Amino acid sequence: MLSHQLINAAVQGKTETVQSLLKQKAEIDDQDQYGNTALAEAAGNGHSETVRLLLAQGANINLQRKYGRTALIKAASEGQTETVRLLLDKKGEINHCDEFGYTALFFSYTETVRLLLDRKAEINHQSAMGVTALMRAVNFGDTETVQLLLDRKAKINSQEIFGQTALMMASKNGRAKIVDLLLEKKAEIDYDCSGATALKVAVHNGHLETVSELLCHGAKINYENEIWLHVAAKSGHLNIVKIIQEEVEERKTYAERKNLTFKFFSERRKLAPATVSPSKPPSHKRKRLSTGESVPELHKRNSPLGETAAAANTPDEDEMPNIYFPPEITNIVDDYMRPGGVPKLGKK
Repeated sequence: MLSHQLINAAVQGKTETVQSLLKQKAEIDDQDQYGNTALAEAAGNGHSETVRLLLAQGANINLQRKYGRTALIKAASEGQTETVRLLLDKKGEINHCDEFGYTALFFSYTETVRLLLDRKAEINHQSAMGVTALMRAVNFGDTETVQLLLDRKAKINSQEIFGQTALMMASKNGRAKIVDLLLEKKAEIDYDCSGATALKVAVHNGHLETVSELLCHGAKINYENEIWLHVAAKSGHLNIVKIIQEEVEERKTYAERKNLTFKFFSERRKLAPATVSPSKPPSHKRKRLSTGESVPELHKRNSPLGETAAAANTPDEDEMPNIYFPPEITNIVDDYMRPGGVPKLGKK
């Protein structure tokens, strides 16, 4: 009876009542029918003074409750950062795992996550199912915590026991902003899990914004096997199927124009070899079109792969050769690069 009163007093943060009940020999570590203890309940409700008293009176800080969870895990799951700090100062076990292999880090919100990481919590620990703290944050759509974990170097391509990665989970749940964060940190965009990719998962679940994000980052589209697109169409995701089809056509057009450009320059070199300039003019930054776009800018605008891929295909200034093309060749290039333009390989 006294033990139940003790737990109830701890829940409400009635420190004086807790002290009185302890003097009456209430068992400090007794659990109720749900496995709750006075310490865990005080911690979960952020009653730091009550927690401090219970610890001073000998409460077991690492006593396991239901599912093997401790007072530290309880406080972390409720976002009680200051209570978590107190428990850590009193030697609470930071990397203790519950029955499912989850640590306090898995249950925490951003500020608590920051504290735990500062105290050396294991950032890449995997649960019994292979889930990481990053995956948990992704599943809950906690963008701020995802960003923090990525900044602290969490492994981005870890797989749970079914082979899913954090990117696939974000794509499945339509977390477009998180998808972008993961891809900026070099998540493996085309990782294949038993035939499923992040793009296919996003398409199947009808997440238009996520599909668009993946395409902008250059996700591969299987041109030969389009069964998954037919499934998406039957599911009513026609707007997604449409942008996939448009992307396929844009990429084919881009590849064809790129191939023609190489052929064009090859032919022009035969007709009028370029001359080497005494200095290194920034020829790749010269204004080419009436729009005022430079070559890298033009590539970004025309590239169906988006700015990331465009930047990757644009040579650095230090890698550009010291070549200056005569005006007559430059004019032909300008004609070709204008919309509807074609190479003029013969004499005018």
